[in-house]
Amino acid sequence: LNPQTWAILTNAAPADRAEAAWASVRELLIKEMGPLLLAPAYSVPREDIGYITRYSPGSRENGGVYTHAATWALAAACHVKDTAAAERIYRSINPAIRSEADADGWSAEPYATPGNIDGPLSETPGRAGWTWYTGSAAWLNRICLERIIGLRPTWEGMAIDPCPIPSIGVVDATRRWRGRSVRLRFDAAEWREGQPIRVTVNGEARERAMVEEGDAPIGGTIDVVATWITREERQRPAPAAAAAATGQRSLR
Repeated sequence: LNPQTWAILTNAAPADRAEAAWASVRELLIKEMGPLLLAPAYSVPREDIGYITRYSPGSRENGGVYTHAATWALAAACHVKDTAAAERIYRSINPAIRSEADADGWSAEPYATPGNIDGPLSETPGRAGWTWYTGSAAWLNRICLERIIGLRPTWEGMAIDPCPIPSIGVVDATRRWRGRSVRLRFDAAEWREGQPIRVTVNGEARERAMVEEGDAPIGGTIDVVATWITREERQRPAPAAAAAATGQRSLR
């Protein structure tokens, strides 16, 4: 899983290789219980590979969901804007959602991200383990904020780049950034596949989906609203082009 997702997240792979990598993740690794670290699981210990082959098939690193890596798979899904895969991964590793659906099968706290989830070859597929242990809790929180909601700090400013999973509905999120509060609002349920984002910052349209320090003084709040550009709007000619087509002058 890691070579595929990080080839995408680092932009190290050419477009065709990145597309092939993500297709492999979707086809071979994303399962009901989450993205598997590898598949198929090892059934015989191998000295040349190491200790993971001595775990039973489907447990921990041996063909299970190693949650740390699964959060990076969620980030990669958002990076390529595969909202269907992002939603499936998000729901499969979210402890609140999984424990509500099957508390006995999940077998872990509903408020703690587990370190691993048993894979399909385990005797207990979908069972969570090693809670209160893993750094994946912080990664899951960060990726939900930066990749799903889309408040992601960069060198240039705060990028507004949500992956609008429709089921999360109306989003109203605030993040502190460089001494300012950035508030982002959008309705994920209104998004349709292929629609690009439109952003207003403090009520003004912004050509780039980016917040800058000059948008508010230190201690101030930057209000951002995101909507989606429909296909009809994209096909509609710009005012100057429309005026030229009808023989009218475009006034500025």
